[in-house]
Amino acid sequence: MKSVIILLLILGIGVISDNGVTNSLNSGDVLVYEVTITHGNQIYTYNYTFIVNSIEKGIVNFTVIITSFNNGTSIIQNYLFPLSKLECLPYNGSMFNTMNLTFVGYEEFKGKNASVYSGYYQFSNLEIPIKAYYVNGILNYANGNYDNYSLQISLINEYNHLQETFIQGSLTESNYIILAIVIVFIVIGVLLLIKIGKI
Repeated sequence: MKSVIILLLILGIGVISDNGVTNSLNSGDVLVYEVTITHGNQIYTYNYTFIVNSIEKGIVNFTVIITSFNNGTSIIQNYLFPLSKLECLPYNGSMFNTMNLTFVGYEEFKGKNASVYSGYYQFSNLEIPIKAYYVNGILNYANGNYDNYSLQISLINEYNHLQETFIQGSLTESNYIILAIVIVFIVIGVLLLIKIGKI
């Protein structure tokens, strides 16, 4: 009987993770990066803002806003990619303006376990070799040097809509369903414990 209760609790946890509560990328997430490229006494600074509009049936719809601090221009682009072949969005080894990103191993980055990738960042007809650090699937930092060019990419702000929803206490309809399923599993577990005489 204990194994039945444990199985019910495991199934409850599986339902929660299948509904995206434990994923590190969710609809409404916002990632903001600062990209700084230096060459001699010239400094090029950009702000990349990624907004995850939706994730449905394995397809990610997101918007990128690129702002140049050098000339004040902004570009807005929308993308639609399957999660399995993601491009541009800095998630799970994918990244903007790069080519040939390859997983090279794990390292500690600022006290957290990070997946490390290496590849090339494309800038002004150059391919700058880089090393990129992903924590929980999200790009946190990348850097590289080539031919007197120095590149640094830093995650400067991250807003997770799902976490904010739980903090504020306002639940969406899908979160109510997940909560109801968890409560049902707990009630069934308690009833089974009462039936076998453990409570």
